[in-house]
Amino acid sequence: MVGKSGLGVYTPLSLFFYGRYPLLNQVRFEIIGSEWFFVITYKEVNTMKKHTAVAVLAVFFLGACAKEPVAEPDVSVSSNGGETEMADHKEDDDGVQHNQDEEADVSAYVEMKDYLNQHYAIEHTHYEVKEWMNKQTERTEYTVKILPDTKTYGKEINEILKSGSKVSPDEDERTHEMFEKAELIMNELTDKERHIDSVSWVSYDGEFTVVLRQDYENSDLKAGKSKHENTLSPFTAKQIEYARVWRQLGPNQDIDGLYVRHIPAGTALDTKNGSRTVYPEDVIQLSGSRLVDGSVTYSGNGDGSINIYNVPLRWYGGSPPPEDIDKDKVEEEMEELLENIELVYIKRGDDEEIAQLIGLIEE
Repeated sequence: MVGKSGLGVYTPLSLFFYGRYPLLNQVRFEIIGSEWFFVITYKEVNTMKKHTAVAVLAVFFLGACAKEPVAEPDVSVSSNGGETEMADHKEDDDGVQHNQDEEADVSAYVEMKDYLNQHYAIEHTHYEVKEWMNKQTERTEYTVKILPDTKTYGKEINEILKSGSKVSPDEDERTHEMFEKAELIMNELTDKERHIDSVSWVSYDGEFTVVLRQDYENSDLKAGKSKHENTLSPFTAKQIEYARVWRQLGPNQDIDGLYVRHIPAGTALDTKNGSRTVYPEDVIQLSGSRLVDGSVTYSGNGDGSINIYNVPLRWYGGSPPPEDIDKDKVEEEMEELLENIELVYIKRGDDEEIAQLIGLIEE
């Protein structure tokens, strides 16, 4: 007996070797599991050279006669009585079968974009991914882009996502799915090792971009650190918003004060000269203490993105409009401004810089 599954088998071949080579101590087959072995032992160690040829012939004999057993496919009887080969499937708690290959972890993929295209596919689009190592958080950061497969499809989506579209992105099934997939990607693929910084739609020519989701609150926090344990804890959400908007979009960063003006919906764009065109929603106007500092007029969406209204702080530079000005033409231009509101996602920025700007806020 050899091992737990070994079995010595004496055959006529063994008897042949005993008769021809009397110095042999033992000649036998052994089976260990599914493997076959031909064992030869000698009465005298110094006779091994003499009988090496015997061992070699035995090995060749075994190779010709003993073949590795071929595993037969597992079959089961189907409901109609026929035999069906069992696939490499498993059932979940609901009894639904899933192919094990389809449940590969994201870490098994060489590139994140391959995983996204496989598991978060959106019809007529594909993913592109930019990744880098964040030395501060010690995590791999990913910026995810959703691009159209064709120019025609990209143009259709662009029209829906642009401000002033007759169809809301939530009402269109295609754009609604993009926002849902962006949310899933952000929630399901961020962990201690990786962080999804943002998911954006990018036009076919790369000229038009809309950020669908961005995790600016956790972008610079290490794993295990509370998002409230930072420099901005003493300030309100609105104060942080004003400072971040100006830090990213303010024309002049060297300001003495950051002034905040709340403009209600229905207010004329040019209140001084009484324009007919009015703001369709409540907006906020940020400005410095000097005209040269410029201004930023926007409305917030509550998800880190804002709608930019490209209007001047003072129409005509603060002077009266020219007497020969075409007022109807001016109104048309104001309407065009409202039809081309720009959607921008505000980045977190450096907490120290944001805190300094908050100290300049005056409402």
